[in-house]
Amino acid sequence: MKKWKVASALFTVVALGIGLTACGNQHDSSKSTASSSTSSQPSYQLASSSAKLDPASLTPKQNAAVVMFYAGVKNHQRYVQQMNKSGQQLTIDLYSPGDAKKAGVSGKLPAGAEVVYEAKLANAGSTYYTLVGDQTYISDGHGGFRKKGATTAEMVKVANQNNAGDALCQLAENASLNDLRTDGTNVNNQQGNTASNNNAATASSMGPQGKARAAMNADPNIDPEFKRRINLPPDDPDYIQPTHDPDSWR
Repeated sequence: MKKWKVASALFTVVALGIGLTACGNQHDSSKSTASSSTSSQPSYQLASSSAKLDPASLTPKQNAAVVMFYAGVKNHQRYVQQMNKSGQQLTIDLYSPGDAKKAGVSGKLPAGAEVVYEAKLANAGSTYYTLVGDQTYISDGHGGFRKKGATTAEMVKVANQNNAGDALCQLAENASLNDLRTDGTNVNNQQGNTASNNNAATASSMGPQGKARAAMNADPNIDPEFKRRINLPPDDPDYIQPTHDPDSWR
């Protein structure tokens, strides 16, 4: 009787082992099938590992690099694979809405758009986008804009998932910025004037807010912290619209 129980127990263990192995093989098979079904999709991984980007601390040029990467992924653009190449050059051009065609736009701009940005890589590709509030609207790949905007956090998440942080920071470090607006909002774009370049990359056009910002920056009696916050990108949590009463933010 004891021998029969031992034999029975051994048979149960063996059966379980076979069952588990079959599950493992089935899982491996499904992984292989899934892998083969997606092997035709382009890979946007720029490195095996990379520093993670923080959406709250991007510089304007880093933000442009992130937007270009995000737009390339969403529109399945081959230029994405060129963004980690040594010596690659990123150029950021700013256009007035009336000159949007120069950036490649043929469709309507999103309501509220005041600046059109074109980000391009030397001999690799380009894209355009615009900002409305805290939303970035990217090219739809057909001359227009995608209907749904994206936040900086959403775009940074895609970049981090693809280990793109190091490559995008390198691109931003060597990027050139050209303010080509022709509606009276052009900012003096001297190479050594980093502050002006950064502000130009994220500021709205010189409408009421732009004029208020310029006046407040020139006023020596306004709190420096307030000036800092009105010059932040609009999607920054600390950003304050320059049309606000300078004393209301306290």
